Amino acid sequence: MSEYVWYLSYGSNMLKERFMCYIEGGTYKTVTEEGCRDKTPPVDEKIIMIPHRVYFAGSNKKWNDAGVAFIESEEKGLATCRMYKITKEQFVDVLKQENRLDEIPEVDFEKVMEKGQMKVIESEYDNMLYLGDHDGVPLFTFTCSGSPDHNRPDRKYVDTINSGVIDMNIISYFTDPKNYSEIREAVKKGLKDPQIRKIKERIINKRR
Repeated sequence: MSEYVWYLSYGSNMLKERFMCYIEGGTYKTVTEEGCRDKTPPVDEKIIMIPHRVYFAGSNKKWNDAGVAFIESEEKGLATCRMYKITKEQFVDVLKQENRLDEIPEVDFEKVMEKGQMKVIESEYDNMLYLGDHDGVPLFTFTCSGSPDHNRPDRKYVDTINSGVIDMNIISYFTDPKNYSEIREAVKKGLKDPQIRKIKERIINKRR
């Protein structure tokens, strides 16, 4: 397995300025992170559509005890996200900081790939997901293994996500022909074929 992995962000870390606090250390909107042991910036970053639904839940101390973003582990729904190519060590350090852990967690990347998803720690973002390979490098993220109560996010958290969406320039992703097959596959998995047909029918009927 490569030294590098893709880390998928679907919440506030879609804003690179916020994510870099996890890498280099620093403060964003009163939230301070210690940074990784290796503070080298990501070697690459990309936009990606995944067939998973994002929702807000829980009570996060970083964001005034309000809800934060999680994704459903099953392929249902759609989300446009940002991914960063970082080392496995950096991924583990981001996991540690995201969960405010005292110790560096041990993560068996190969086992997560084998299972597809696995609970790797005892904390809020405890469930690690393997979402396939991109350019020969495995893509991972983390979410919750349970079903926390849905909860409205803090205004600063929403503003950070919105800033990330603007920063990503999503329009360029959707208009680039080389991304069409990836987008099509995500839609097929996330919305299922019967729903896609219904959407297509509505579009055709609307044009008449």
